[in-house]
Amino acid sequence: MQTYKIICNILCFSIIAILYPAYGEQSDSDNTTIAVESQRLDKKTIDGMWVEIKSGESTTYTGFTPASYNATKGVAYTVHVSDYENYIFEHWGDGDKNYFKAVNPSDNVTLVAYFYDKSANLTQDTHENPVKQSIFPDWVKNAARQWIEDKMSDSDFLAALQQLVDQKILSAPIVNEQPRAEGFGNTQCNRGFNHVEMIGRYTNGDTPYQIISLRLLLLDDKGEILATGSGMISNVGPHETKYFNAIARYHSDFTSCEIQVESKIAK
Repeated sequence: MQTYKIICNILCFSIIAILYPAYGEQSDSDNTTIAVESQRLDKKTIDGMWVEIKSGESTTYTGFTPASYNATKGVAYTVHVSDYENYIFEHWGDGDKNYFKAVNPSDNVTLVAYFYDKSANLTQDTHENPVKQSIFPDWVKNAARQWIEDKMSDSDFLAALQQLVDQKILSAPIVNEQPRAEGFGNTQCNRGFNHVEMIGRYTNGDTPYQIISLRLLLLDDKGEILATGSGMISNVGPHETKYFNAIARYHSDFTSCEIQVESKIAK
């Protein structure tokens, strides 16, 4: 009889555990996935676009496309994508043009963000079998993520970007090539996620320098300084022209940007 009671108790507790999960535990049926993909308007897949997911005021996920986040059913989320370089957000798969997409998933959700490629002047078509192409190497994405999360110093991140310039992955456009005088030329400011980057070229004078330190200024409509950043040019010879980039951490509006030489170390 005692053995019979023990067996009954075990069976009863097992059934209860299956039907009624422990208080505070979340069953698998409460879980769902929010996936975010990015494509050009011609339906070709592009990877490496920044994604941020929030629940209320709390950021629950940051990363790059293709992104996948384990969400909870019935919880309201906001998915945000950002422009980068020549890729400008155009619309979501349902035609919504708001950068911020509200999601309250009851099942797995896949969001597709479409981006306009300024460099290609593309129009939307109906290509099938999109071919994935990565904008930047993985190490660039990792470096950007670490810098945004304050896990990498400005100087280390600038050094990483300098490699992109040296490898001609990033470059400043050259228009109407003319004899170059000493100083800056073809400067261009680009807004990124939580930062502003200036790219351009610098032509040196008679003296060779080991390092030229740069200072980036972001200005309002009255010429007042809103934020400053830094950049660096290394190993520049007499009358040599080199491309540069400078970064400022800033996420709000500004009217113009300027670049200055802050200091020089001669060879």
